[in-house]
Amino acid sequence: MIYTVTFNPAIDYVVQLEHLTQGTVNRTGDEAVYCGGKGINVSTVLTNLGIENVALGFLAGFTGDAVENALQRKGLRTDFIRLQNGMTRINVKIRGACETEINGKGPDIGPAALALLYGAAALLHDLLPESAAEQADKRRAWFLLLLGVCAVPAGWTVMGFSPAAVLTAVLLLYFVGRAPVPDAAAAGALAGLTLDLCGTGELYLAVVLCAAASAAAGLRRGQRVPAAAAFCAAGVLAALLLGEVRPLAVLCQLLTAAGVWLLLPEKEGMLLTAAGEVSPEAAAPAAAFRAVYDSLEDHAPLLRPENPAVLFDRAAEQVCRDCPLRSDCWQTHYTDTYNAFNDACPALLRRGQALAEDFPPYFADRCVRFPKLLTALDGQLHDFLQRRLHHGRLDAAYRLAREQYRQVAEVLSRTAPAERLRRAHLTCRTAALLRPKTGEKHCGDQCAAFDAGGLTCLALSDGMGSGESAHCEAAMTIRLLRQFLQAGIEPLPALKTLNTAAMLRCQGGAGFTTIDLACLDRAEGVLTLYKYGAAPSYIKRQGAVARYRAQALPAGLESADGDVPPQRVAVSPGTWLVQVSDGVAGEDDEWLQDLLAGWDGTSPRALAEELLRQSVQRTGGADDCAVLVLAIDGKADPHRV
Repeated sequence: MIYTVTFNPAIDYVVQLEHLTQGTVNRTGDEAVYCGGKGINVSTVLTNLGIENVALGFLAGFTGDAVENALQRKGLRTDFIRLQNGMTRINVKIRGACETEINGKGPDIGPAALALLYGAAALLHDLLPESAAEQADKRRAWFLLLLGVCAVPAGWTVMGFSPAAVLTAVLLLYFVGRAPVPDAAAAGALAGLTLDLCGTGELYLAVVLCAAASAAAGLRRGQRVPAAAAFCAAGVLAALLLGEVRPLAVLCQLLTAAGVWLLLPEKEGMLLTAAGEVSPEAAAPAAAFRAVYDSLEDHAPLLRPENPAVLFDRAAEQVCRDCPLRSDCWQTHYTDTYNAFNDACPALLRRGQALAEDFPPYFADRCVRFPKLLTALDGQLHDFLQRRLHHGRLDAAYRLAREQYRQVAEVLSRTAPAERLRRAHLTCRTAALLRPKTGEKHCGDQCAAFDAGGLTCLALSDGMGSGESAHCEAAMTIRLLRQFLQAGIEPLPALKTLNTAAMLRCQGGAGFTTIDLACLDRAEGVLTLYKYGAAPSYIKRQGAVARYRAQALPAGLESADGDVPPQRVAVSPGTWLVQVSDGVAGEDDEWLQDLLAGWDGTSPRALAEELLRQSVQRTGGADDCAVLVLAIDGKADPHRV
């Protein structure tokens, strides 16, 4: 659910004049009335897009009633706070030879009304958290709610003291706690700005409390007294810099707040602190799943609803193409045509059918093909609603998958995987080389060699196409795979998770990728290959070269429940593995097998360089190239683990 806030809504009264003459009676040629405000405009667009939202804010007087009634007729959900004094403003827009605007002031928003809005915003969250992951949001909600309460007595003073300022300072110290300095500064600025808006309207307390909260957060390391002293000193210094003539009064109020805070019991979980420390071993799998969740959020945005404006565009294309009034409707009176469609849109979407009564009379009477337009709109509306239903189902599935990754990360954060400690009996050396396609700055293939527990892993990914987009997709795949394996997650579950994530990213417009993973168990002497649509890999044992092909589609195209059968090979000292992307071998890979079979060198890097050199000679650098080479040397030191 999306909530919008409009502090000062307005009725815009737009009049059209040929000439505006001061000091005499002017008669309008045309006039229109619109209800708006920044937040209301956003709610209108969201409603037209079919996105649930609620418009919040303040209304007053008979004009406030008119605004709310007009919005509800358009299908907007509203929950405005009613002010007892004043009236919602009326803005007069005079359009003549030049445009003149006369904007109304609007009602005064008192501390009690502002506190009520803060309370409503805080209650948008369930204030009783159900899980540790939600606690930070709940603390912010409580802070917002209590800040509104503290602002109620903003206009009162007792013996020169402001109860609202003292209470707000206590609230800041209690909630900010061990928060990072930027977050503490933001909380202090928000608290001070609230008091300023309810009081003098000058940005005074916003600066004082921002500086005080920043200093307290910067110095607090489990010591409350130094934090309280820094809070008071920074607040007084900020007041002096602003020209305060009574710094002692400011100091007394800050000291009072600090004293009250020191008397309160210390809470470990403050406003912006973590719910608890997790050991690195326990956090690694959780961080891997969290990284997948973040990759979906960043690279595959949720399916956006189709703009209902396409209904009118496509219907008009059918009906208005050869209409004699086309220029009149779409050029001379374009604004009137646009407003007529915009006004008809909510009722049309709500009913699922276009009726003449949805359109204003000035448009329906002028359109010479109005019945045909209604028929065309009905057809387009049917198709639009079917597409919206389909997109809604896809969107729900996408949200569910993202939420499952988040929940898995949360569950794993509470448990530590058992670490495999086994003696390694083999040693190995690796080399990795990349070469971008001729004319490109970024290589669309990416590779890496790394250790994960008792495994030596070689991973290669080929992004769809070439250039920066393919580079980013392949690099992210390698990074996530490495994070999963080093977190102690087995290769098959890790690969299936990445394949599912790639499928979801493809729905958001990202491309698929190949995954070529080789895992050498140095204790068992077994090399296991996992290939998602990857180019063949080559293993040389005892002078013979064997070719291993992929048995699955690229990640993002393979079905979520499909199994990728691993290919296991027993290895011994003297074994070589070569992994390449499809741009290296070209159409015929016999030359590569012959090169590997006849290789008598000892350097993996030298072999990788020779493979790339011959590949460029044969293909001319027509595609991105990646090469990974693994050489197994012999027994490890029996005394080393």
